[in-house]
Amino acid sequence: MTGEEAGNGSPFAEETYTWSPKRYMRSGFTLTLVLRLLTSTLLVVVPLYARDVLGVSEAHLGLYVLLLWIGNGAGVLLAVGVVARQSMSSLLGFLLLASSTAALAFGMPGAGAYFVTGLAGVGMGLASPFLAGLMHLDSDSRSPFQGLGLNSLALGIGIVSGPLLASALLFFYSFSASFLALSAFSLLGVAVTLSRWRLRERSTARHKISVSQWARAFRNRGFSRAFLVNLLYSLILPAYISFGGAYAEARFGFTATDALLVFAAVFAGSTLVRAYAVSLADRIGRLDRLFALSVGLLPLSLLAVALAPSWGVFVLGLALFSLPHALVLPVSYYHALEAVDPEVTMNASYAFQTSSGAAELLVPAAAIALVPVVGLSGLYIGMVPFAVAALVLVAVGSRSRPRPA
Repeated sequence: MTGEEAGNGSPFAEETYTWSPKRYMRSGFTLTLVLRLLTSTLLVVVPLYARDVLGVSEAHLGLYVLLLWIGNGAGVLLAVGVVARQSMSSLLGFLLLASSTAALAFGMPGAGAYFVTGLAGVGMGLASPFLAGLMHLDSDSRSPFQGLGLNSLALGIGIVSGPLLASALLFFYSFSASFLALSAFSLLGVAVTLSRWRLRERSTARHKISVSQWARAFRNRGFSRAFLVNLLYSLILPAYISFGGAYAEARFGFTATDALLVFAAVFAGSTLVRAYAVSLADRIGRLDRLFALSVGLLPLSLLAVALAPSWGVFVLGLALFSLPHALVLPVSYYHALEAVDPEVTMNASYAFQTSSGAAELLVPAAAIALVPVVGLSGLYIGMVPFAVAALVLVAVGSRSRPRPA
Protein backbone atom coordinates (compact mmCIF):
# COMPACT_ATOMS: atom_id res chain seq x y z
CA MET A 1 0.00 0.00 0.00
CA THR A 2 1.39 3.38 -0.96
CA GLY A 3 1.17 6.49 1.12
CA GLU A 4 -1.44 7.94 -1.27
CA GLU A 5 -3.55 4.78 -1.15
CA ALA A 6 -3.36 4.74 2.63
CA GLY A 7 -4.47 8.33 2.85
CA ASN A 8 -7.41 7.82 0.52
CA GLY A 9 -8.63 4.73 2.33
CA SER A 10 -8.22 5.87 5.90
CA PRO A 11 -9.49 8.59 8.16
CA PHE A 12 -5.99 9.65 9.23
CA ALA A 13 -3.13 10.69 6.97
CA GLU A 14 -0.52 13.35 6.30
CA GLU A 15 0.89 14.19 2.91
CA THR A 16 4.43 13.51 4.11
CA TYR A 17 3.70 10.57 6.39
CA THR A 18 2.78 7.03 5.36
CA TRP A 19 -0.21 6.11 7.46
CA SER A 20 -0.32 2.59 8.85
CA PRO A 21 -3.65 0.90 9.63
CA LYS A 22 -1.94 -1.31 12.21
CA ARG A 23 -0.81 1.80 14.06
CA TYR A 24 -4.41 2.98 14.45
CA MET A 25 -5.61 -0.53 15.27
CA ARG A 26 -3.24 -0.64 18.26
CA SER A 27 -4.18 2.80 19.56
CA GLY A 28 -7.86 2.14 18.92
CA PHE A 29 -7.63 -1.10 20.87
CA THR A 30 -5.96 0.69 23.80
CA LEU A 31 -8.44 3.58 23.80
CA THR A 32 -11.39 1.17 23.68
CA LEU A 33 -10.01 -0.90 26.56
CA VAL A 34 -9.31 2.16 28.73
CA LEU A 35 -12.70 3.67 27.98
CA ARG A 36 -14.57 0.44 28.75
CA LEU A 37 -12.62 0.03 31.99
CA LEU A 38 -13.65 3.56 32.97
CA THR A 39 -17.31 3.29 31.99
CA SER A 40 -17.94 -0.15 33.52
CA THR A 41 -16.29 0.95 36.76
CA LEU A 42 -18.15 4.26 36.97
CA LEU A 43 -21.48 2.49 36.53
CA VAL A 44 -20.66 0.28 39.52
CA VAL A 45 -18.78 2.68 41.81
CA VAL A 46 -20.78 5.92 41.45
CA PRO A 47 -24.02 4.47 42.91
CA LEU A 48 -22.04 2.87 45.75
CA TYR A 49 -20.31 6.19 46.43
CA ALA A 50 -23.64 8.01 46.44
CA ARG A 51 -25.10 5.52 48.93
CA ASP A 52 -22.14 4.99 51.25
CA VAL A 53 -20.49 8.43 51.24
CA LEU A 54 -23.19 10.90 50.25
CA GLY A 55 -25.97 9.09 52.11
CA VAL A 56 -28.32 8.99 49.11
CA SER A 57 -31.35 6.73 49.60
CA GLU A 58 -31.72 3.64 47.44
CA ALA A 59 -34.79 5.14 45.80
CA HIS A 60 -32.64 7.94 44.36
CA LEU A 61 -29.49 6.03 43.41
CA GLY A 62 -30.81 5.51 39.88
CA LEU A 63 -30.55 9.24 39.31
CA TYR A 64 -26.75 9.03 39.30
CA VAL A 65 -26.79 6.22 36.73
CA LEU A 66 -29.31 8.19 34.66
CA LEU A 67 -27.03 11.25 34.77
CA LEU A 68 -24.16 9.15 33.43
CA TRP A 69 -26.29 7.93 30.50
CA ILE A 70 -27.78 11.37 29.79
CA GLY A 71 -24.28 12.84 29.81
CA ASN A 72 -23.11 10.00 27.58
CA GLY A 73 -25.82 10.80 25.04
CA ALA A 74 -24.92 14.48 25.09
CA GLY A 75 -21.25 13.64 24.61
CA VAL A 76 -21.99 11.41 21.61
CA LEU A 77 -24.06 14.18 19.99
CA LEU A 78 -21.24 16.68 20.57
CA ALA A 79 -18.70 14.27 19.09
CA VAL A 80 -20.55 13.43 15.88
CA GLY A 81 -22.45 16.69 15.43
CA VAL A 82 -19.92 19.34 16.44
CA VAL A 83 -16.35 18.08 16.93
CA ALA A 84 -16.41 15.50 14.10
CA ARG A 85 -12.77 14.53 14.68
CA GLN A 86 -11.79 11.38 16.52
CA SER A 87 -8.52 12.76 17.88
CA MET A 88 -10.00 15.96 19.30
CA SER A 89 -13.12 14.20 20.56
CA SER A 90 -11.05 11.55 22.37
CA LEU A 91 -8.80 14.21 23.88
CA LEU A 92 -11.73 16.23 25.22
CA GLY A 93 -13.52 13.11 26.45
CA PHE A 94 -10.60 11.69 28.40
CA LEU A 95 -9.74 15.12 29.84
CA LEU A 96 -13.32 15.45 31.11
CA LEU A 97 -13.15 11.96 32.59
CA ALA A 98 -9.81 12.72 34.28
CA SER A 99 -11.05 15.97 35.84
CA SER A 100 -14.48 14.67 36.90
CA THR A 101 -13.12 11.51 38.56
CA ALA A 102 -10.43 13.56 40.30
CA ALA A 103 -13.15 15.90 41.60
CA LEU A 104 -15.09 12.91 42.97
CA ALA A 105 -11.90 11.64 44.62
CA PHE A 106 -11.52 14.87 46.57
CA GLY A 107 -15.21 15.08 47.50
CA MET A 108 -18.16 16.67 45.74
CA PRO A 109 -21.19 16.74 48.04
CA GLY A 110 -24.71 17.78 47.12
CA ALA A 111 -25.41 19.34 43.74
CA GLY A 112 -21.71 19.24 42.90
CA ALA A 113 -21.80 15.45 42.78
CA TYR A 114 -24.71 15.53 40.33
CA PHE A 115 -22.86 18.01 38.11
CA VAL A 116 -19.57 16.10 38.12
CA THR A 117 -21.34 12.79 37.44
CA GLY A 118 -23.02 14.34 34.41
CA LEU A 119 -19.64 15.66 33.21
CA ALA A 120 -18.16 12.19 33.50
CA GLY A 121 -21.01 10.94 31.30
CA VAL A 122 -20.25 13.62 28.71
CA GLY A 123 -16.62 12.46 28.71
CA MET A 124 -17.73 8.88 28.15
CA GLY A 125 -19.80 9.93 25.16
CA LEU A 126 -17.18 12.19 23.58
CA ALA A 127 -14.54 9.48 23.60
CA SER A 128 -16.63 6.63 22.26
CA PRO A 129 -18.56 6.96 18.97
CA PHE A 130 -15.75 6.80 16.40
CA LEU A 131 -13.66 3.92 17.71
CA ALA A 132 -15.54 0.86 16.42
CA GLY A 133 -16.22 2.29 12.96
CA LEU A 134 -12.65 3.43 12.41
CA MET A 135 -11.20 0.12 13.60
CA HIS A 136 -13.50 -1.65 11.12
CA LEU A 137 -12.35 0.61 8.29
CA ASP A 138 -8.74 -0.21 9.17
CA SER A 139 -9.20 -3.98 8.90
CA ASP A 140 -7.12 -5.80 6.33
CA SER A 141 -9.21 -7.07 3.41
CA ARG A 142 -7.94 -10.58 4.15
CA SER A 143 -9.16 -10.35 7.76
CA PRO A 144 -12.28 -8.15 7.57
CA PHE A 145 -13.50 -8.97 11.07
CA GLN A 146 -10.19 -8.00 12.69
CA GLY A 147 -11.14 -4.42 13.58
CA LEU A 148 -14.45 -5.15 15.27
CA GLY A 149 -13.05 -8.37 16.73
CA LEU A 150 -10.24 -6.49 18.46
CA ASN A 151 -12.70 -3.78 19.50
CA SER A 152 -14.92 -6.38 21.17
CA LEU A 153 -11.90 -8.03 22.82
CA ALA A 154 -10.90 -4.67 24.30
CA LEU A 155 -14.47 -4.21 25.56
CA GLY A 156 -14.35 -7.65 27.19
CA ILE A 157 -11.04 -7.03 28.93
CA GLY A 158 -12.27 -3.66 30.16
CA ILE A 159 -15.55 -4.95 31.57
CA VAL A 160 -13.70 -7.65 33.54
CA SER A 161 -10.71 -5.66 34.75
CA GLY A 162 -12.46 -2.40 35.66
CA PRO A 163 -14.85 -3.63 38.36
CA LEU A 164 -12.22 -6.07 39.69
CA LEU A 165 -9.74 -3.21 40.08
CA ALA A 166 -12.35 -1.02 41.76
CA SER A 167 -13.35 -3.84 44.12
CA ALA A 168 -9.75 -4.34 45.19
CA LEU A 169 -9.18 -0.62 45.76
CA LEU A 170 -12.40 -0.30 47.75
CA PHE A 171 -11.49 -3.34 49.85
CA PHE A 172 -7.95 -2.21 50.66
CA TYR A 173 -8.27 1.58 50.46
CA SER A 174 -11.25 3.86 49.79
CA PHE A 175 -13.54 5.47 47.24
CA SER A 176 -11.00 8.27 46.85
CA ALA A 177 -8.35 5.76 45.78
CA SER A 178 -10.76 4.21 43.26
CA PHE A 179 -11.59 7.57 41.69
CA LEU A 180 -7.92 8.61 41.60
CA ALA A 181 -7.11 5.36 39.79
CA LEU A 182 -9.84 6.13 37.26
CA SER A 183 -8.40 9.61 36.79
CA ALA A 184 -4.99 8.08 36.12
CA PHE A 185 -6.45 5.71 33.51
CA SER A 186 -8.19 8.69 31.90
CA LEU A 187 -4.82 10.40 31.58
CA LEU A 188 -3.53 7.25 29.89
CA GLY A 189 -6.27 7.79 27.31
CA VAL A 190 -5.08 11.40 26.90
CA ALA A 191 -1.49 10.20 26.42
CA VAL A 192 -2.45 7.61 23.79
CA THR A 193 -4.48 10.20 21.89
CA LEU A 194 -1.63 12.72 21.94
CA SER A 195 0.91 10.08 20.88
CA ARG A 196 -0.88 9.70 17.55
CA TRP A 197 -1.74 13.36 17.14
CA ARG A 198 0.34 13.80 13.98
CA LEU A 199 -1.92 11.33 12.15
CA ARG A 200 -4.32 14.06 11.09
CA GLU A 201 -7.74 13.42 9.65
CA ARG A 202 -7.64 14.20 5.93
CA SER A 203 -11.42 14.61 5.78
CA THR A 204 -13.73 15.25 8.69
CA ALA A 205 -16.91 15.27 6.59
CA ARG A 206 -17.16 11.49 6.80
CA HIS A 207 -17.34 11.76 10.62
CA LYS A 208 -20.27 14.16 10.76
CA ILE A 209 -23.77 12.89 11.38
CA SER A 210 -25.86 12.69 8.20
CA VAL A 211 -29.59 11.96 8.14
CA SER A 212 -29.44 10.90 4.49
CA GLN A 213 -26.66 8.39 5.21
CA TRP A 214 -28.64 6.96 8.13
CA ALA A 215 -31.57 6.52 5.75
CA ARG A 216 -29.30 4.79 3.21
CA ALA A 217 -28.09 2.42 5.90
CA PHE A 218 -31.57 1.46 7.10
CA ARG A 219 -32.78 0.93 3.53
CA ASN A 220 -30.14 -1.77 3.23
CA ARG A 221 -31.71 -5.08 4.20
CA GLY A 222 -28.48 -6.57 5.55
CA PHE A 223 -27.88 -3.57 7.81
CA SER A 224 -31.47 -3.50 9.08
CA ARG A 225 -31.41 -7.22 9.86
CA ALA A 226 -28.15 -6.96 11.81
CA PHE A 227 -29.49 -3.88 13.63
CA LEU A 228 -32.60 -5.78 14.72
CA VAL A 229 -30.59 -8.79 15.88
CA ASN A 230 -28.47 -6.57 18.12
CA LEU A 231 -31.53 -4.63 19.33
CA LEU A 232 -33.22 -7.87 20.40
CA TYR A 233 -30.04 -9.06 22.11
CA SER A 234 -29.60 -5.68 23.81
CA LEU A 235 -33.11 -5.92 25.23
CA ILE A 236 -32.09 -9.24 26.82
CA LEU A 237 -28.67 -8.19 28.12
CA PRO A 238 -29.87 -5.98 31.04
CA ALA A 239 -31.85 -8.93 32.42
CA TYR A 240 -28.49 -10.56 33.13
CA ILE A 241 -26.35 -7.52 33.91
CA SER A 242 -28.74 -5.42 35.98
CA PHE A 243 -30.87 -8.08 37.66
CA GLY A 244 -28.82 -11.29 37.66
CA GLY A 245 -27.10 -10.57 40.97
CA ALA A 246 -30.32 -9.66 42.77
CA TYR A 247 -32.00 -12.76 41.32
CA ALA A 248 -29.16 -14.99 42.55
CA GLU A 249 -29.40 -13.49 46.03
CA ALA A 250 -33.18 -13.73 46.29
CA ARG A 251 -33.66 -17.20 44.81
CA PHE A 252 -30.47 -19.12 45.62
CA GLY A 253 -29.08 -17.31 48.66
CA PHE A 254 -25.96 -16.00 46.96
CA THR A 255 -24.04 -13.27 48.73
CA ALA A 256 -23.09 -10.14 46.80
CA THR A 257 -19.50 -11.41 46.62
CA ASP A 258 -20.67 -14.78 45.27
CA ALA A 259 -22.73 -13.09 42.57
CA LEU A 260 -19.87 -10.80 41.53
CA LEU A 261 -17.48 -13.74 41.25
CA VAL A 262 -19.93 -15.73 39.12
CA PHE A 263 -20.48 -12.82 36.75
CA ALA A 264 -16.74 -12.11 36.62
CA ALA A 265 -16.24 -15.72 35.53
CA VAL A 266 -18.96 -15.37 32.85
CA PHE A 267 -17.36 -12.20 31.48
CA ALA A 268 -13.91 -13.78 31.59
CA GLY A 269 -15.21 -16.73 29.57
CA SER A 270 -16.82 -14.31 27.15
CA THR A 271 -13.53 -12.47 26.73
CA LEU A 272 -11.71 -15.72 25.91
CA VAL A 273 -14.30 -16.46 23.22
CA ARG A 274 -13.77 -12.97 21.79
CA ALA A 275 -10.04 -13.62 21.64
CA TYR A 276 -10.74 -16.84 19.74
CA ALA A 277 -13.08 -14.97 17.39
CA VAL A 278 -10.26 -12.56 16.47
CA SER A 279 -8.21 -15.60 15.37
CA LEU A 280 -11.05 -16.42 12.95
CA ALA A 281 -10.95 -12.96 11.37
CA ASP A 282 -10.00 -14.42 7.97
CA ARG A 283 -12.52 -17.29 8.19
CA ILE A 284 -15.86 -15.49 8.23
CA GLY A 285 -17.88 -18.59 7.35
CA ARG A 286 -16.64 -20.42 10.43
CA LEU A 287 -17.22 -17.35 12.59
CA ASP A 288 -20.78 -17.06 11.28
CA ARG A 289 -21.53 -20.65 12.27
CA LEU A 290 -20.24 -19.96 15.78
CA PHE A 291 -22.34 -16.77 15.84
CA ALA A 292 -25.49 -18.72 14.87
CA LEU A 293 -24.77 -21.23 17.64
CA SER A 294 -24.41 -18.39 20.16
CA VAL A 295 -27.80 -16.92 19.23
CA GLY A 296 -29.33 -20.39 19.45
CA LEU A 297 -28.09 -20.65 23.04
CA LEU A 298 -29.90 -17.46 24.11
CA PRO A 299 -33.38 -18.96 24.65
CA LEU A 300 -31.85 -22.01 26.37
CA SER A 301 -29.87 -19.75 28.68
CA LEU A 302 -32.93 -17.66 29.56
CA LEU A 303 -35.04 -20.72 30.32
CA ALA A 304 -32.28 -22.31 32.41
CA VAL A 305 -31.93 -19.13 34.49
CA ALA A 306 -35.69 -18.55 34.84
CA LEU A 307 -36.68 -22.13 35.70
CA ALA A 308 -33.51 -23.28 37.51
CA PRO A 309 -34.35 -25.74 40.30
CA SER A 310 -30.92 -25.22 41.86
CA TRP A 311 -28.02 -22.80 41.85
CA GLY A 312 -26.03 -25.18 39.65
CA VAL A 313 -28.56 -24.94 36.80
CA PHE A 314 -28.62 -21.16 37.28
CA VAL A 315 -24.84 -20.98 36.89
CA LEU A 316 -25.08 -23.25 33.83
CA GLY A 317 -27.58 -20.83 32.31
CA LEU A 318 -25.16 -17.95 32.89
CA ALA A 319 -22.32 -20.02 31.38
CA LEU A 320 -24.43 -20.57 28.25
CA PHE A 321 -24.92 -16.81 28.06
CA SER A 322 -21.15 -16.20 27.84
CA LEU A 323 -21.11 -17.26 24.15
CA PRO A 324 -23.80 -14.82 22.90
CA HIS A 325 -22.31 -12.15 25.16
CA ALA A 326 -19.02 -12.67 23.34
CA LEU A 327 -20.28 -12.72 19.75
CA VAL A 328 -23.68 -11.14 19.15
CA LEU A 329 -22.58 -7.51 19.33
CA PRO A 330 -19.31 -7.69 17.34
CA VAL A 331 -20.53 -10.10 14.63
CA SER A 332 -23.86 -8.34 14.05
CA TYR A 333 -21.93 -5.03 14.04
CA TYR A 334 -19.59 -6.48 11.42
CA HIS A 335 -22.43 -7.64 9.18
CA ALA A 336 -24.16 -4.26 9.54
CA LEU A 337 -21.08 -2.29 8.43
CA GLU A 338 -20.13 -4.74 5.69
CA ALA A 339 -23.61 -4.42 4.20
CA VAL A 340 -23.36 -0.68 3.49
CA ASP A 341 -21.23 1.29 1.06
CA PRO A 342 -17.83 2.41 2.46
CA GLU A 343 -18.72 6.11 2.40
CA VAL A 344 -21.67 5.41 4.69
CA THR A 345 -19.68 3.32 7.20
CA MET A 346 -19.21 5.93 9.93
CA ASN A 347 -22.85 7.05 9.97
CA ALA A 348 -23.96 3.42 9.77
CA SER A 349 -21.80 2.82 12.84
CA TYR A 350 -23.52 5.64 14.73
CA ALA A 351 -26.93 4.30 13.70
CA PHE A 352 -26.05 0.77 14.77
CA GLN A 353 -24.95 1.98 18.20
CA THR A 354 -28.47 3.26 18.86
CA SER A 355 -29.65 -0.37 18.94
CA SER A 356 -27.72 -0.84 22.19
CA GLY A 357 -28.37 2.66 23.52
CA ALA A 358 -32.15 2.39 23.18
CA ALA A 359 -32.19 -0.85 25.20
CA GLU A 360 -30.12 0.73 27.97
CA LEU A 361 -32.98 3.19 28.54
CA LEU A 362 -36.02 1.05 27.69
CA VAL A 363 -35.34 -2.11 29.69
CA PRO A 364 -34.72 -0.55 33.14
CA ALA A 365 -37.85 1.58 32.69
CA ALA A 366 -39.94 -1.43 31.64
CA ALA A 367 -38.56 -3.54 34.49
CA ILE A 368 -39.81 -1.02 37.06
CA ALA A 369 -43.36 -1.79 35.92
CA LEU A 370 -43.02 -5.51 35.14
CA VAL A 371 -40.90 -7.01 37.93
CA PRO A 372 -43.39 -6.24 40.74
CA VAL A 373 -46.04 -8.10 38.71
CA VAL A 374 -44.22 -11.08 37.18
CA GLY A 375 -41.07 -11.28 39.31
CA LEU A 376 -37.53 -11.73 38.04
CA SER A 377 -38.25 -15.26 36.79
CA GLY A 378 -41.11 -13.87 34.73
CA LEU A 379 -38.80 -11.19 33.34
CA TYR A 380 -36.39 -13.85 32.04
CA ILE A 381 -39.22 -15.91 30.55
CA GLY A 382 -40.61 -12.78 28.90
CA MET A 383 -37.28 -12.30 27.13
CA VAL A 384 -37.46 -15.72 25.41
CA PRO A 385 -39.56 -14.47 22.43
CA PHE A 386 -36.90 -11.81 21.78
CA ALA A 387 -34.22 -14.51 21.70
CA VAL A 388 -36.26 -16.69 19.33
CA ALA A 389 -36.90 -13.72 17.02
CA ALA A 390 -33.16 -12.98 16.94
CA LEU A 391 -32.48 -16.61 16.04
CA VAL A 392 -34.98 -16.45 13.17
CA LEU A 393 -33.37 -13.27 11.82
CA VAL A 394 -29.91 -14.85 11.97
CA ALA A 395 -31.15 -17.96 10.18
CA VAL A 396 -32.77 -15.86 7.41
CA GLY A 397 -29.66 -13.71 7.11
CA SER A 398 -27.30 -16.68 6.84
CA ARG A 399 -29.29 -18.02 3.88
CA SER A 400 -29.37 -14.68 2.07
CA ARG A 401 -25.66 -13.84 2.44
CA PRO A 402 -23.29 -15.18 -0.22
CA ARG A 403 -20.93 -17.85 1.03
CA PRO A 404 -17.33 -16.64 1.54
CA ALA A 405 -14.89 -17.85 -1.06
